[in-house]
Amino acid sequence: MHAPYISAWVASAFAGVCYDPRMSADADQLIDLIDVKERLRRLSKAERQALVLDPAALARGYHRLRETAPRRAQGYLSKNRTGVTASGAASNRIEEHLAVALFNRGALMLPEEPLTLLDYQFPLKGVRADSGVGKIDLLGLRRDGSLAIFELKVADNAEDRRIALLEGLIYAAIVEANIDAIAAEFRAGCGREIARVRPHIVIAAPPGYWANEKPFPDLGAFHRLVRETAVAVETPILICRVDDADALELGLNGRPPLVRGHAYLSPVAERAPHRVPPSSPAYDLYLQEQARRFWSYRRAAFAGDDYLFEPGAEGGVRPPVFRPEHAARNLIVPPRADDVAASIVSAIPPAARHRHFASMRSSQALAQSVFGALSALGRLDVLAGIEAEDGYPAFFAAADGFAMAFEQTVATLGELPGRETSVDVMLSGPARVAVEVKLAENGFGRCSRPDIKPEAANFTRDHCDGSYTRQRERATRCSLSERGIGYWRHVPQLFDWPAEVDHSPCPLDLTYQLARNVMAACVRADGAIETQRAHALLVYDAQNPAFRPGGVADAQWWVAVRALCHPRLLRRVSWQRVAARLAEVGGLHWQVRALEEKYSIGKSAAASR
Repeated sequence: MHAPYISAWVASAFAGVCYDPRMSADADQLIDLIDVKERLRRLSKAERQALVLDPAALARGYHRLRETAPRRAQGYLSKNRTGVTASGAASNRIEEHLAVALFNRGALMLPEEPLTLLDYQFPLKGVRADSGVGKIDLLGLRRDGSLAIFELKVADNAEDRRIALLEGLIYAAIVEANIDAIAAEFRAGCGREIARVRPHIVIAAPPGYWANEKPFPDLGAFHRLVRETAVAVETPILICRVDDADALELGLNGRPPLVRGHAYLSPVAERAPHRVPPSSPAYDLYLQEQARRFWSYRRAAFAGDDYLFEPGAEGGVRPPVFRPEHAARNLIVPPRADDVAASIVSAIPPAARHRHFASMRSSQALAQSVFGALSALGRLDVLAGIEAEDGYPAFFAAADGFAMAFEQTVATLGELPGRETSVDVMLSGPARVAVEVKLAENGFGRCSRPDIKPEAANFTRDHCDGSYTRQRERATRCSLSERGIGYWRHVPQLFDWPAEVDHSPCPLDLTYQLARNVMAACVRADGAIETQRAHALLVYDAQNPAFRPGGVADAQWWVAVRALCHPRLLRRVSWQRVAARLAEVGGLHWQVRALEEKYSIGKSAAASR
């Protein structure tokens, strides 16, 4: 009748939890969830610790409340959801401000799926006299259409942890009882389709809350109670950390609350295995639409100039491709400014161009067009203060002292000659920013060693089965390390991946390109690691489904971000957000117009998440 009550990653998160024998005690009388919650708040510490909650009794309480739940005649959705709290000059309602700040992000990432945030402070009372019925901190929507009820706690909350579980159960029972009315409101109000199934429950808090040993019960007993209750109620109950969301700015005096950082959810216990979703039909449609735009641009911008292009007919996903001798025509240059145009064209010499540079789908040509123009015009200041998705500067706060280089070869990682990491755009000066540019790519580059074919001459020496283990009588766990390449000398200082233990699969498999960019920014010439004045930046097309929540590239991104020892070392910003800044600057309207006409990422495109 209901969806499976424990997903694969939740089962992994609960593995190995200690069993507290007191949890098996019968408690048939404890079936009024609201009364139990209020009693826990009134009791002394000793009395609370003596009060045993039985999962079967909690399930009976859930079903009883579902049958007697309050009904709201006035509806559930507010027409005044502005993302701003009612706080004046001061507030101690930290959980509410955290909830609103997260809501303003639009979504939170679970380990294997994005969770869309629909509302905050979601009301449940039918009448004012409905005692003990509060508001849902955050209401989310999972990929399968089911609702997710968030019970948020802040780091210094020391109350009985079971209260969070009870509040989640109370809210879920009332929502399930009213699911038809709630689903109808969302469909009519914002076009959202809500599955009419039992809601999921997410108990979420910053790492400090889960690390605090003072609250009762201890984490092992709480895990056990939650898991047994999830089975009894037949709905997922997820225990999550809200990671990298510590810098909360309260929303006072009409300002929206703000949380800085990547802000994502992680299971409190063991990590889930990393899985990358397959390419989606949406990605194929994106390529088709992009190709149509490119052909339209060719007809408008190069009418009668068929000699510039390789033979090929319009149709499918194939974009126009310039002949090699005319590849520079793929760049966007200003009209009637030959010196600037020449500087843009020469920013990357022909020998350093990527294989598909002549294709209108080339991300390198896009990067050279935009960043090459800013460099030629001496306008790196345009990039100052553009905000990345984690709320920090994407490039830098101020451009003073920075210089820009294209296809910068990195000589600090011990890579083989001719195979060194090349950074699309490197900003050097007061800090180092390694910029990775994407457009239509379906993901980030992965380690090539597992893909070496048996017939290859280096198969016996270099092939890897995808795990970080000693193979083929090697002295090291990595085929690349065996050749002297220094990735694993630096990885443990930047990511939570120790080098002295086996990993299966190898964490660098999915994150290879992202990790190399982080190392390119952070590893100094003397081999030391710089983490305060260095980061890698991804610039991507927000229209590309691969980079949206649930896409291939997005999944790779979050594997890397979750493992960072220093969360600020990876940041990302969309081309749309960069283009919006360009549109604000005088003298660049020729570029903004061409970006819109050719790539649909000009000023009319919406800024990314």
